[in-house]
Amino acid sequence: MRSNFRPLYQRIQERIRAEYLVGSADENATRLPTERELQAHYGVSRPTISKALTALAAEGHIARAQGRGSFAVQKPYSSEDAAQRLIGCIAPLGDAPLVQRAFRGMDRVGHRKGYRVLLSSAGFSVDRERLAVEDFLAAGVRGLVIYPVARLQSELLDDYLIHDALPVPVVLIDTPIPEQRHTQVIFDNRRAGYAMTTWLLSRGYRRIALLTCDPALRHTPLIARQLGYRDALQDHGVRFDPRLVRGVEIRSEPPDLGEPLQEWFHSEAPPDAIIAPEDMLALDVVDMLASSGIRVPEDVRVVGFDNRDAARRHRPPLATTNPDFERMGEIACELLTDAIDGAPISDRTYVLDVPILTRRSLDGAAPPIVLGDRARSALVGSGGAN
Repeated sequence: MRSNFRPLYQRIQERIRAEYLVGSADENATRLPTERELQAHYGVSRPTISKALTALAAEGHIARAQGRGSFAVQKPYSSEDAAQRLIGCIAPLGDAPLVQRAFRGMDRVGHRKGYRVLLSSAGFSVDRERLAVEDFLAAGVRGLVIYPVARLQSELLDDYLIHDALPVPVVLIDTPIPEQRHTQVIFDNRRAGYAMTTWLLSRGYRRIALLTCDPALRHTPLIARQLGYRDALQDHGVRFDPRLVRGVEIRSEPPDLGEPLQEWFHSEAPPDAIIAPEDMLALDVVDMLASSGIRVPEDVRVVGFDNRDAARRHRPPLATTNPDFERMGEIACELLTDAIDGAPISDRTYVLDVPILTRRSLDGAAPPIVLGDRARSALVGSGGAN
């Protein structure tokens, strides 16, 4: 046993301190290299660099500015001051666009209330997510916003968010399951799935296929959308065909879409529309269909979710949804800082509406429409989310 062993990130932390921080004059004069540059310099993984910078920020040796990078500070905060000012945020991928939208909202509220929000990536690993929680707690954060990695059913048996009591306030966003307790801020994905399916039905599509998560995965947004999809079919008198619903392993990079597409389009009754889990996968579907000579939207309509930039630029444009991730981040940080400051926090679920977006060129001269309720923040019991 190596009793003096220190984690790699701590050794990198010391090297960064020695090489970049000793003798720094002021915040504006000393800007650290980017995480990618530090990763190449030290020959370690990106998460190791991120953890080292998080630890240095917790000590007050660096300041991390959203969109600008990390800077050495002239006079470090004391550990007590740092602990009073830190909030940890953990997400499956810290640099994912939707995570960055949510982080902007958190950072805006945190800055206004005198807190620094630090971001860590779990890399789609529940174990890494838990380690990130432990690292943040060791750094003295006063609260945590967690964007949970979607759990396999087998991973729920030992899920710390279900079974462990954390010593600081916690708010979960976007992908929690009801059993994970804590305050949650989520989107109304069941209504979003219903609205998207209804929009397709209103344009005459009847064999609507749905790509969703693997049944072994508890990905609550996709499960909720599937329920909305089935609700819409039933309400419009269209028979549900289980052959048109296929699960894919969305935690892989990239998911294997070839098998369900081949099965659907080699059948006697292929789909006339496909609902993808999100916009980037919708574009992958479009490319795969085009390579097989299937035209979009002439032969089949493809739609997505989340209003990604690439979907907005695609021609013909994709119907999608418009979740306000920045607002989600703002609400989560407001709830968390209120709890840190002494407000009572209970296991509540805040549900945000998700309108769908269509564009004029999808329907000739028809104007864009938005389906769903007005944007709202509805407070409901913890069991009635999505």
